[in-house]
Amino acid sequence: MKLTNRMQTIVSLIDNGSNVIDIGCDHALVDIYLSLYNNNKCIASDINKNALTIAQKNIKRYGVDIKTVLSNGFENINIPEKSVAIICGMGTDNIIKILLNTDLTNLDEIVIQSNTNLFNLRKFLYKIGYYISNEIVVYEKNIYYVIIKFKKGFKIISENELKYGPILLKNKDKITYEYYSYILKIYENIFNNSNISEIKTSTKKDIEFLNEIIKKDI
Repeated sequence: MKLTNRMQTIVSLIDNGSNVIDIGCDHALVDIYLSLYNNNKCIASDINKNALTIAQKNIKRYGVDIKTVLSNGFENINIPEKSVAIICGMGTDNIIKILLNTDLTNLDEIVIQSNTNLFNLRKFLYKIGYYISNEIVVYEKNIYYVIIKFKKGFKIISENELKYGPILLKNKDKITYEYYSYILKIYENIFNNSNISEIKTSTKKDIEFLNEIIKKDI
């Protein structure tokens, strides 16, 4: 069974044998892989009935035991103890909304890939009692994806770590370097095209910080 690079990265962050709840499972390929090769007990959930129907067909095709649930977030799901949630392919605002409406008692870990505003995502998860244990940048189909694993607990984190990731800032791999270079170009474009002093001051700080990071050996 072949997964995309992004999906393969997601499954690499899931511990063997853990209970998994996949929110927004799409076609459930991640859950099928985890069930087949990582000894995980999975619940595949999606708000989209058509997507869940395809997921159910895939599950039947591979002959694995995966519970499927039509649900908005965790609404129709009983979360087992010591579970890990996968929430990927959504915006940060939607992810925050889902988590605010969830009893997180049994969620020990959450693996998230947000399409927007990672600063707000990291800040929110730290606020509700999760810290970053791992994060990986994936480049797929001309898009950079940041996949973050949160664990229940607390660690001190700086504002720059909230913006750019405490683990990523320690990494020196080629993809992370290219990701920061990509963000730097965005900030430079904002700086060069804005006439608002507050925005120019803020982006200048980010540009200076990213330049220092990129200068370091990878």
